[in-house]
Amino acid sequence: MDTVDYDISTEEAAALWQFVDRLDDGHWPGFDDLAEELGDDVLALVQSLEDKG
Repeated sequence: MDTVDYDISTEEAAALWQFVDRLDDGHWPGFDDLAEELGDDVLALVQSLEDKG
């Protein structure tokens, strides 16, 4: 069974909600789309979230 680390930073939470907003709008952005819209820094935050499970 995989474990999930629910301890996320403020920046990770902001990136997550920006992603959720895009899903709510009917978009399924890829990493390149997110980087273009939100800046390259978002990719490190997304990777960090993915690593946490």
